[in-house]
Amino acid sequence: MVRKLLIALLLLNIFDGAATFYGLQFRMIEEVNPLMKALYEESPFLFLFFKLGVSILLLFFIRKNLTLKSVTIKVVSATAVCGYGLVSLLHVYWIIFYIS
Repeated sequence: MVRKLLIALLLLNIFDGAATFYGLQFRMIEEVNPLMKALYEESPFLFLFFKLGVSILLLFFIRKNLTLKSVTIKVVSATAVCGYGLVSLLHVYWIIFYIS
């Protein structure tokens, strides 16, 4: 179960990074996460590098097929997937809004 959550988290993280970068570059959105906002303001490429680093870390855990059986890991992973899912829905909303 954790493996599937990590795969979902990886995909949502990639989508979030690409959509956020695009939205920020074209001033369609504002970053509300203080850490990511600071990284983007320092350098948009630093922002992308951080998102890529998180994705690589997730991919490492997925590829190594680590048996992460902790209930805490499952809860944190499921919560992160739900959070990123909501953020992704917001991204889809503003993308559709600006396209139409």
